Formats: sequence, structure tokens, C-alpha cells
Amino acid sequence: MTATADLPFKFKFVKNGRTQSLFPKKGTATQDSIVLGKDVLSYDDIVDTITRDQRIVLALSSTNNLSSSLQKSLAGGSAIVLEVSGVKAQDLEKQVDRIASQKAIDKRKQHLLEIGQGHLLRVVSCSDCEATLDLTDYERSSHIYCRFCESIFKENQPPLAQGSTYRVCDECGLFDRIRSYTEFYFFFFVIAYAFSYKRRYVCDHCANGLFWKTFLTNLIFILGIPTSIYIKIKSMSGRDPALKELARANALAKKGQYDKAAPIYSQLSQNYLEHPGLLMNEGIGHLVAKDPVGAVQCWQRSLQSCSNYHPTLRLLYNLQNPSQK
Repeated sequence: MTATADLPFKFKFVKNGRTQSLFPKKGTATQDSIVLGKDVLSYDDIVDTITRDQRIVLALSSTNNLSSSLQKSLAGGSAIVLEVSGVKAQDLEKQVDRIASQKAIDKRKQHLLEIGQGHLLRVVSCSDCEATLDLTDYERSSHIYCRFCESIFKENQPPLAQGSTYRVCDECGLFDRIRSYTEFYFFFFVIAYAFSYKRRYVCDHCANGLFWKTFLTNLIFILGIPTSIYIKIKSMSGRDPALKELARANALAKKGQYDKAAPIYSQLSQNYLEHPGLLMNEGIGHLVAKDPVGAVQCWQRSLQSCSNYHPTLRLLYNLQNPSQK
């Protein structure tokens, strides 16, 4: 494995959405492990990473090897959440993914060699985050999905859709452009005032719902309305021209109006032929419209286009195993 320079950073542990210390500690992502103050976290224990603004979530396969202090810092029982400074959280995530993915490939290769199947190993480097992807168990297809950064690309080509911008929405489950928004409310009383806010990471379709929710709630006290209007403006600006109508198609699909969404998806597909995310959305539209056969057909096309597209694989698994969702 090609040596990667150590990446120093500062961090605070996060639990229940709050940082756990006033002052940050020093950390380093080395070639061998992640050093967090006096503690060490092995790459072997990291199964996934998620970044939101300057916070990174390290999902763990096991917590048995953690020190007692790291055990106390766990969020949700099986993840460590860090608020980082000194570097971009996405740069730290890419460093972790590059090293952790290569170490996992090395283990897989060794295992296959031991059972005489080393020739079956098939790996590809993500053209966006440069993580190493194990495609050994998947059929060859025109598109490849990076489970680390969520980008979709063709081998040896730039990504069709960067996961940092276009990916599956956490809230509605549809492929779309994802942006961060501040959900803000202001309340004024005779002798006091109050406000609340939180960060939301949603698609353009969900952002429209967030706009109406905040606008109508803030309408009474006026002062929160500019934030609501900014949500609307942000969700409508800067879209990829080729995917400009995607949010409208998704909105119709979620309402079960697939007959109206279908022509839009068809138009979008002219620019992104057999795009696995668009095909997944079409399938969801069929499912909401109570057409499970049409849904499965779209999802099968999605996997023919990108055999390791995890969002579609999860949908099919949940459809076949409803009791295990």
C-alpha cells in the first residue's frame, strides 16, 4: 500500500449532539491507526464514516478493543462522533476511508489466497475519494458506487454524481441534491423571547417542505421569516441544469403520481443514461403508486447499471424481508 502522510487535526468528542469538552484535543490519522489524544483507534474496527459539516461519525464493527475512555465517548453504543478543527472534516474522512478500505482489501486478498481463489479478487479505486472498493462479489456493470463517499462513477472516469452533493436523502430516501439547512424558529412573548434551531441535511424536495414548515410557524412573530425564505432560495439555486427538474419528479413520485413523474424521469435519463439513482427513484414512485412489479423492474435495471448500488440493494432486501427492516 502506498504510504500516506499523517494528517494531524484537533477534535472534541460529541454525544447527544453536544461537544463534551471546552477545549479541543490533538489527534492524528496515521498510516496505522487514528490517535485520539492518548487513545488509539484501529482502522480495522471502522466499518463506515459519515461527515456533516465539521463533524465526522466513525461507525464501529466492534467496541471490544476500545480503551475505557473511548468506551465512555461512544455515541449510540457503536460509533464515535468527533467535531474536528484544523482540517476539513471531509479531508479527514477521505484519509480514514483510503486507509481503512485498503486494509480491508489486504485482508480479503489474504483470505482468498489462502483458499486458492486469489484470482477472483476485483478492486477499483473511487475516482472521487480514492477509497479502494471491493467488487469481488458483484457482477460487472457500467457504473460503480462508492459506499464511502456515495459517488457514482464509471471506471477510470470522473464521477457522474459526487456523493458530497448528490446522494440519497436521509429523510425521504430519494436520490437528489443534498444541502445543509438551518431549521430556525423565533418566539416572542410580552416579557421574554426564545428561539430554537438545528441543522438539517435534506434534498431539494424535502427542503421545500422545510420552507413551508418554518415559514408558517415563524409567520406569527415575523423575525424568523428571513431564514425560511433563505431555505427556499438556497434549494432552488445552483442546481445541475441536467437535473433541474429532479426535485419536481421526486415530489410527484412521493405523492404516488407516477404518471406525471414518469415523463420527467425519462427526460432526465436522456442526460444520464441508466443512472442507478434515477432508476431507484422511479422504482419508489411505482411502489408508492401501489405497483410493486414496476418498482422491482426499475430496481433491477438500477442494479444492472450499477451492481453494487447499495441504496437499491437495501430497498430490494427490505421488500423481500419486511419483518427485518
